[in-house]
Amino acid sequence: MKTCGIIAEFNPFHNGHAKLFEYAKDTIGADYIIVVMSGEHVQRGEPAVCDKYLRTGAALMAGADLVLELPVFSSLSNAAVFAKGAVAALLNTGVTDVLLFGSETGDIRELQNRANEDTSFIKDYSGRPSPNDSLATEYLRALSFFNSDISAVTLKREGAAYNDLKPDKDSASAACIRGFLKSSSEEAFNFMPAFSKELLCSYISSSRLMDISVYSEKLRYALALKDRNELCAYAGIYPDLADKIIKKLNSYTDFSGFIDSLKSKDLTYTYISRALLHILLDIREECLDIFSNDFSFCPYLRILGIKKEAAELLHSFGSNASVPVISRLGEAKKLLDASGYDLLMHEIRAADIYHMTSARTLPFTSEYSRFLIRM
Repeated sequence: MKTCGIIAEFNPFHNGHAKLFEYAKDTIGADYIIVVMSGEHVQRGEPAVCDKYLRTGAALMAGADLVLELPVFSSLSNAAVFAKGAVAALLNTGVTDVLLFGSETGDIRELQNRANEDTSFIKDYSGRPSPNDSLATEYLRALSFFNSDISAVTLKREGAAYNDLKPDKDSASAACIRGFLKSSSEEAFNFMPAFSKELLCSYISSSRLMDISVYSEKLRYALALKDRNELCAYAGIYPDLADKIIKKLNSYTDFSGFIDSLKSKDLTYTYISRALLHILLDIREECLDIFSNDFSFCPYLRILGIKKEAAELLHSFGSNASVPVISRLGEAKKLLDASGYDLLMHEIRAADIYHMTSARTLPFTSEYSRFLIRM
């Protein structure tokens, strides 16, 4: 049995993602595919455009057999922590043989050479930032960090580049597709598999598509309640940034405008956005310390979706997983120790903030009322 792991956000699921699944099956020869996917908040410091349940359904329809949630402590962090959390999840399944990821370079030996260098910022051959290659090198570093025997394979990205805001013939980046969705353009659906379009259209009838602006009022309220010392307790907030937040708060207009007012040569938009979301979602520095140091980036494995036909994988996964496996939140308190359960409660609150914001009608559906997706 060969099991391939894919780390993803699927924000939203598009044709480029579908190619990863085809490659896993047709070229790698994977019998099963495990996806580790960001939940409601993603690495660029934003809420995902649509919730993790829709994206889980899309992954299963594309060929995934098991979808696990990447904890928010990783999904809303820098590339190194994102990679370590995702690789740790695959490692702790006990059944993952190979990690597949996309890259601009498309050459695993070149990426390994870069990963072995003391660099964290990778550029493409034109000198522009190369996000997929940067993340690819962090995956390879994470495999080395954990001394993992999971092998790594990369698929060269083709067509539109990661940050391109315009389509390239028949391909478009997730950022471009999100732009089309924000402007209610039907063109977004030209770059998605039919099942992804169908799921998204159904989703829009009951939930709003999310971006950073929807949190503007909530963030303003959260910041108004905090003094300097309280701000400094949150992940990514250091004293100078806390002072700057307090100084600029009276001129606050919206989330993205406030980020722009805090930006500097040493502080990127994405860094500030993640840090502000940590405040809104109540993710403190001590949470990240416990997550990384006490639990080695993987306190538990939470199942979001499974394929009914993947009986052999599920049996092997259940027998070999080296951390608690959560399929129903109601059972979590019995499975986790106090620290692990506290981290899970932080995750649930963060997800509930997302869902109470995205819901078109109230009351919203809380995490405790959700069930894993079976197909």
